[in-house]
Amino acid sequence: MSTRGGRVVAAAIDEGVKMKNFAGGPYKAFGYFLAHDAHHRGNILLTLKLSGHKVDADTQYGIWWSWHKKARRGIS
Repeated sequence: MSTRGGRVVAAAIDEGVKMKNFAGGPYKAFGYFLAHDAHHRGNILLTLKLSGHKVDADTQYGIWWSWHKKARRGIS
């Protein structure tokens, strides 16, 4: 999720406001962003696999760890 997207969702949760284009509110928006990000990461791993590149488990999980570290620092 982008830094801006994270700020929007966090503000909506803190203030209890509804989010435009997300009928379920900020929690549904966060779930959507997380699933959308997972979809892209899955596409990357599948493309590598189908093109004959073996991706070890450390790299597969490392993709998520990298995202987690950036999220903690507030970097998109």
